[in-house]
Amino acid sequence: MTLGRRGEQAPGLHYGLDRVLHGEQVTELLRPLPTHARLTNRARIKDIFDKGKNALVVTEITSYDDSGEPLIRNLVTTLVRGAGGWGGDRGPSSDVNVPPARAPDKVTEQVIPRNQALLYRLSGDWNPLHADPGFAKDMGFARPILHGLCSFGFATRHVLAAFAPGGDPDFFRSIQVRFAATVFPGETLVTEMWKVSEHKIVFRCRVAGRTENDVVISNAAIELFAELPSPKAKAPEVATADVSQATSSADVFLAIGAMLKEQPAIAEKVKTVFQFRLSSPAAVWTIDLSSAPGAVAPDGERKPQCTLETVSYTHLTLPTNREV
Repeated sequence: MTLGRRGEQAPGLHYGLDRVLHGEQVTELLRPLPTHARLTNRARIKDIFDKGKNALVVTEITSYDDSGEPLIRNLVTTLVRGAGGWGGDRGPSSDVNVPPARAPDKVTEQVIPRNQALLYRLSGDWNPLHADPGFAKDMGFARPILHGLCSFGFATRHVLAAFAPGGDPDFFRSIQVRFAATVFPGETLVTEMWKVSEHKIVFRCRVAGRTENDVVISNAAIELFAELPSPKAKAPEVATADVSQATSSADVFLAIGAMLKEQPAIAEKVKTVFQFRLSSPAAVWTIDLSSAPGAVAPDGERKPQCTLETVSYTHLTLPTNREV
């Protein structure tokens, strides 16, 4: 969303907010969240599926703490309207986390406040679909809709209050959902829950009073920790020398050049010239694998067959491959 506000796009993802909807979400905590931390988020495109008229883009985001240890893993599936039809892999289509054929073990109802979407915007998701009536109408909705992750949050609280030991949210381990239909602020969310194992709860969410499209969250489940993991011990501080040990892009590419001299078979197999365009600081490096043993040079003179660009945001270091 920060890139979007600046009018910037991740390389290769050429679509705007007027074409996207949140399709599915998986969130996994590798251990309970600390009360205070500085996180680094790194994202990569994990899959792209052709659903005929539309496309699904699956982004994997891993959050790391100050020590470099992974703390949170998210899979975000974005539905891009009108982007399908190229004949690609359709991806998985079977249902998961199907509720048992019996009455729910617990049902919780809660009215969504009419100003909820405006409040949720303060989290940083300022997509006008959730606030601008004109934008929502252009997208095919009668009025602004609730953020998928907002209804996701309501449902998570319902499940944890009902099944986490003592209602303690620290027992939350993971959640998987599919956003089956939209929710409007002011509607009543009904969360139906089934405990299918000691630590897993399957659930779905409906909107009370609807005659169609009443199921808004499906294929959903929450897993709990069997017991709370111990907080990760803080690593002792180590004295550092005054001389900077930072690794530059030049160090990386020179190391690649040395490796190629030791392994000429790489160039014999690849037979391609790559160009890397870097930012912050700006640099251009060429890895010439057209013939063995290969060569690495800090220039943009050689004509590449494949160009890879990286933007200077560690959470969006995504490559793009294209003919130049």
